[in-house]
Amino acid sequence: MTKASKKGKIGTIEEFEGLYPEEWLLLEVLEANEQEEVTVGRMIAHTPTRAEIFEELRGTIIKDVALVYSGDMPKKGTLVLF
Repeated sequence: MTKASKKGKIGTIEEFEGLYPEEWLLLEVLEANEQEEVTVGRMIAHTPTRAEIFEELRGTIIKDVALVYSGDMPKKGTLVLF
């Protein structure tokens, strides 16, 4: 099990997805578009293990956060449990 890495860096979703492929990203939302999709955020934590992100989220007092997976979306018919 990997410990969630905390960064604090500000960047776009695209930058973070490139830096941390196939990982869960917990971000403080700094900017969003009209569809309320995060465009710019501050990294709170990232890890390949979803459970570690939820542990980090429990201790977060920031009100506007986003949870993003930087990998490919599951294929149609794949069961995903959260």
